[in-house]
Amino acid sequence: MKTHGRGIDIVGWVQASEPPSMHLPRKENPRRPSESGNCSVRSAYCSRGIGREPNIRLANSCGSLAKLDELDKVKTHLDNFKEREKERHKADKRRKRQEQRVVDLLTVKAALSVLRETCWYWGAITGSRAAELLSQCSPGTFLLRDSSDRRYLFSLSIMTVQGPTSVRLLFSKGCFRLESSGVLSPRSPCIVSLIIRMAYLARNPSASKKTISEEQSTTEIFASMSIGLPQKRSKPSLLEKPLFVKVPSLAHMSRLAINRYNLRHNCDKRSLEYVKQYPYSV
Repeated sequence: MKTHGRGIDIVGWVQASEPPSMHLPRKENPRRPSESGNCSVRSAYCSRGIGREPNIRLANSCGSLAKLDELDKVKTHLDNFKEREKERHKADKRRKRQEQRVVDLLTVKAALSVLRETCWYWGAITGSRAAELLSQCSPGTFLLRDSSDRRYLFSLSIMTVQGPTSVRLLFSKGCFRLESSGVLSPRSPCIVSLIIRMAYLARNPSASKKTISEEQSTTEIFASMSIGLPQKRSKPSLLEKPLFVKVPSLAHMSRLAINRYNLRHNCDKRSLEYVKQYPYSV
């Protein structure tokens, strides 16, 4: 075997008849004497003097034996059917969630298009600004604005006898409702329709015990109440009149009067189409 400087001739070492021994000694443990004098570098778990079983807990934590029973178990047709049904249910839930998102998006888009026609949707104003505007109005005046809370879309600011206050509108499953309302709270995909139903319940407390169906026509509600009309009562209602952000056009005011007094039968075809775009009296 030839050496070159500090190196070793590897070829000569491989061709040697008696290669050097790689049996390295290990420091003996005085508490556990070994049978032979020379100790190898093998682990204590593999020593001849110690008969220790493998650590199953460590193997399970590593994942080698965690699913041993499932691997050994033979899957039957029933097991395969259950797995297919489980995957199908997951796919159905995923598809329904996607469809609901599309419906919610279209509902909010339609609600915004109607709110832009109301002239009392103030957009992105703060609650303090809404309270400042309503403080100069009579009780029962309300306005709609964007909610400052990202969890909600809109907030309804109302002027009460005690002062201005705001209520968030909760949007869930394609319908709007009041956040603080109970089970019998009216629900509607349109905010204007929701406000009309709330005003109807405020003026008719006995009707709050019944649920107002969404299929009930607006003309039936307008026949028993009308927002903005003077009525004889000792205590003002919660929702009396809106606070306009701009002066409504003459065509819009005419449309409100037609819807309030149910005069659609006197309209021509062109005017009737314009009235149907906003079928409310507020």
